[in-house]
Amino acid sequence: MRSPEDLTAWARRKYAAGFRGWLGQTTPGAADLTLGFPTDPPTEAVVAADPAAAAAWVRAWLRFDEPGRPGVELHWATRRWPGFGEQRLPVRVVLRSPSAVAAVAGQTRAWQTLSDRADVLRAAWPDQDGLPAAFPGAAAKLGLLGDADLPRLIGAVNWFLANPESGLLVRQVPVEGVDTKWIERHVDLVRRLVTAMGGAVGLGLRVEPRRFRVRVLDGGVLTDFTAPTSELAGLEWSPTCVLLVENRDSMAPLADLPGVVAVHAQGLAAPELAVVGWIARSRVLYWGDLDTHGLRILGLVRQVLPGTESLLMDRATLDRFSRFTVTEPAPFRGEVGHLTPGESQALRAIRDRDLRLEQERIPWDHATATITNALIPPVGADPHFGPGVATRPEASDHVAIV
Repeated sequence: MRSPEDLTAWARRKYAAGFRGWLGQTTPGAADLTLGFPTDPPTEAVVAADPAAAAAWVRAWLRFDEPGRPGVELHWATRRWPGFGEQRLPVRVVLRSPSAVAAVAGQTRAWQTLSDRADVLRAAWPDQDGLPAAFPGAAAKLGLLGDADLPRLIGAVNWFLANPESGLLVRQVPVEGVDTKWIERHVDLVRRLVTAMGGAVGLGLRVEPRRFRVRVLDGGVLTDFTAPTSELAGLEWSPTCVLLVENRDSMAPLADLPGVVAVHAQGLAAPELAVVGWIARSRVLYWGDLDTHGLRILGLVRQVLPGTESLLMDRATLDRFSRFTVTEPAPFRGEVGHLTPGESQALRAIRDRDLRLEQERIPWDHATATITNALIPPVGADPHFGPGVATRPEASDHVAIV
C-alpha cells in the first residue's frame, strides 16, 4: 500500500526532473502532461491480516481527496470480497498539469513564480518564437531573481539585442537602472535569452584573457608579475624547473630557489599553461590540495604535460598530516586518471571519508623542505635559465606587469 506521503515524495522527484522542460512549453501552465501514480491498494488477505491498518490507509486517502486542486485526480474502484463485502478503495492518482505536480510536491509557490516570470518575458518579446527554448536552461536562475530584477533583465536583454557588437567589458554596459555588478552576476541568464532571440552568442563583449601570477624565485629585477599565456609564451626562458601551485597563498611565501619559476596554476585553469613553450620544455612540479579536486587537476595537467611530478600529494602525506584534514564540501565523483600508485592510494583514502587536506595546512617547514629537496639540481647542472639566455628576466621581457 502506497500512502499520500509516498505520492508527495514521488511528485517531488517528478517536479525536480520536469519543471525546466515544462517551463519551455508554449504555455507552461497548460503543458501536455499526464502522470499516473498507482496506490497499490490492499488485497482481501492484507485487509484480513490488519483491518485497522487498511482502514487508516483509506482514511488518509480520503483526507487527501480534497477539492480545490485542479488537475489532481484520485480514482476509486469498488472491490467485492466474500469476507468484507463491497469496499471502495483509492487505486490511482493522476496529475494532469505541471501545476498539479507542483501542488502535490509542495512547490506551488516556486512553480507559480517561474510561470509568472516566463509570462512576463513572453509579453516583453511577443514575436520571439525562439524565446521559450531558453527557459529550461534559465529556469533555476529565473527562480532566484527578485521582482525588481525582471525589469533590469528585460532592459539588459534589449540593450544587447540593440548593440550586438559593443566590444565593451561586461561592467561597462550602460543599462538604465542596472549597477556595474548586476550584469556580471546575471550574465549567463542574459546570454541565454539574447541567444535564443538571435543575438550574439557571446553578447559582443570583450573578454579579458586569464592572467597567471608568476614568481621568479631566482632574484633579479622582475620577480613577481601576472600575464596571460599569450605573453608568457613569448618569453625566451629556459628555467631548470617550473613549480605549479594550486593556491595563491601557498606560492607567495616561497623562498629563493635558483633556476625555479613558480606559477599560480588557478585550479582547473592549469592545463592552459601547456601552450607556454618554456613550461612544456621544463621539468614541471605540481603542488595542489590533497582532495578529489586537487588530484583531478593533477591528472588533467598530466594529460597535456605528461612528465609532471607531484609534490605532497600522496598517501604518506595524507596519513602524516591527517589531523589537519577536514570534510570536503563537494567532492568530485567522476573518474580521475593519470595518477601514480601513491596518488591513487591517496585518492581512495580521501574518497572513503570525503577528506580534504588543503596545501596551506601542511606545516610550512615540512613543505619547504620537500620542495627544496625535489629541486636540488643534478651535479654539474646550470641552476639558472640556460645557455644563450639572460640568467634573470629583465623588465623588457614582459608586456604586462601588475
